[in-house]
Amino acid sequence: MHRDAKPWALFLSFVCPHPPYTAPQELFDYYVHQELPLPPQWREDEWPHHPALDYFRRYFSYEAPFTEDELHTLLAAYYGVCTYLDAQIGRVLDTLSTLGLDQNTRVIYASDHGESAGARGMVGKFTMYEESAAVPLILAGPDVPRGQVVHTPVNLVDAYQTAVECVGAAPAEEDAALPGISWWQSAQQPDADRTVLSEYHALGSENAVFMLRSPRHKYVYHVGAPPQLFDMDKDPYERVDLGTDMEYADVLAEFEQELRGLLDPESVDAQAKADQNAKVEA
Repeated sequence: MHRDAKPWALFLSFVCPHPPYTAPQELFDYYVHQELPLPPQWREDEWPHHPALDYFRRYFSYEAPFTEDELHTLLAAYYGVCTYLDAQIGRVLDTLSTLGLDQNTRVIYASDHGESAGARGMVGKFTMYEESAAVPLILAGPDVPRGQVVHTPVNLVDAYQTAVECVGAAPAEEDAALPGISWWQSAQQPDADRTVLSEYHALGSENAVFMLRSPRHKYVYHVGAPPQLFDMDKDPYERVDLGTDMEYADVLAEFEQELRGLLDPESVDAQAKADQNAKVEA
């Protein structure tokens, strides 16, 4: 058994799954012969049309729809690299067990983004739909309830407080006001009515995009374009955009007020573009 009493921390970053999706041949062959569920709104006549999404498709030359065979091949490769990644994570966890560290080591598995895989006529990340913006998050180890699913919305920003608490440290004084809640605390508390923020200013976006996610709704604010709103309880695959539905005017107004309490979307958009232009000039 490993008896080194000195605390340690390991950050292990995998590239997979990431384009190009080059799966080991045996895994690709396995999945390509399976019946794989196709992503939501993959057919051209189902595509949601919104100025930001239409711009995105033009930017990446996605105006021509993907065929069912093309998407099946993509999904087989994607599932193949995901399965390969799972095996590598298994090697890490097996090593923890072999060293006798599995009972006193906290483990976090997370990602930075998802993959559209043909949903809404798009591939890649870049959007606020669940297939792109939602990421896996699994916690294990001491003080983590076994087999429990927590529905409180969390954000990767929370990773800072989580890491500080995990190693028994205290936040630096200048970081005391940073947003975020430790995932160790969220895992042990009842589900909370929390709203988290996401924003995007990069590749494929004409203007800034901001998303607020509460347990029930997802609100997407597009600078210079109409908002989007989804009822995630009734419509988990985000097929029905309520952003222009006057029955939800109060919900939309409350979300916009909450967003503007956090930041000025137009000013942040202008700042991001100024920074990008300065980088280009440099």
